[in-house]
Amino acid sequence: MTSTLVVLPADLMGTILALPVLEALAASGRRVVTLASPAAAPLVVLSPAVAETLSLESPQTALATLLKTGCGEAVVLDPGGVGAKLARAAGIAPRWGYRGLVRSFGLDRPIRPPKPGPRPAREDFRELLAALDVPWPATFAGLEVSDALRAQARERLDRANVGQDRPRIGIYPGSESSGTRPWPRSNFDELLRQLRRRRPGGRFVLTTTLADLWRAVRVFEETGKIHPVIGPDLRVDVLAAVLAELDLWIGGDSWMGHLAAAVGTPTVALSRRDPRRWAPLGEAHHTLSLKSLDVEGVVETVSAAVAAR
Repeated sequence: MTSTLVVLPADLMGTILALPVLEALAASGRRVVTLASPAAAPLVVLSPAVAETLSLESPQTALATLLKTGCGEAVVLDPGGVGAKLARAAGIAPRWGYRGLVRSFGLDRPIRPPKPGPRPAREDFRELLAALDVPWPATFAGLEVSDALRAQARERLDRANVGQDRPRIGIYPGSESSGTRPWPRSNFDELLRQLRRRRPGGRFVLTTTLADLWRAVRVFEETGKIHPVIGPDLRVDVLAAVLAELDLWIGGDSWMGHLAAAVGTPTVALSRRDPRRWAPLGEAHHTLSLKSLDVEGVVETVSAAVAAR
């Protein structure tokens, strides 16, 4: 069996969108070894397609381990070029990847990148797999959350007094640093109030990251300080387990929404970007455009999604 090194994108969004590549390579009979950023490495372990994961936290350690893995080829998805150089230093060949000014230095099989278009972002590596004669997967397995991680997630939800009532709905108030203007914070305040009236027995959780904590705290304060804020202190695999325990996730277009989808949780994404490209795939996921979106419209979509769940 061929061992294939996959150098993953450095960011969490890129890593999550690259999961179909890992599944396709594993389905082709390869043993998949990944090289991931320290933040993403705990998440990659949850993919059933991955046999071994190495962290880029220490490039020297990663290189020493690479020399022992016996990988016979490398697929480079990291646009920064560090992983490609490590694969080259380890003597792994061939090294496949999209041609670019930075990353081509570490490649010996550069492939012409696809033309920009409206197709889903997760399909951007389709041409790269085709060059390896690897079929694009028809379906995606996503991530598998272990019982141990689910136990940690339930303990965290219990400490936040979420309880066992259903539905459990996660709300991500968005980011000020995403490059796109988020839905007004006051709209999230009103959304929570209306959802409480519609679903008086439901439990609502504000999910966020450390970088976006300020917005979540403001929503927490403006809605009565009764909905717990969960996420900024959690490792990404534990956060994935928390999302897996929810019945629905609502929030701005982000890697967290794609992570929720990857663990099987239905989502309602509030996006300013082209949904043909950035929406999670599947009938359980809804993308609403913020260009013409009011709170009532989101409430109706959420109510329908909860009823379907």
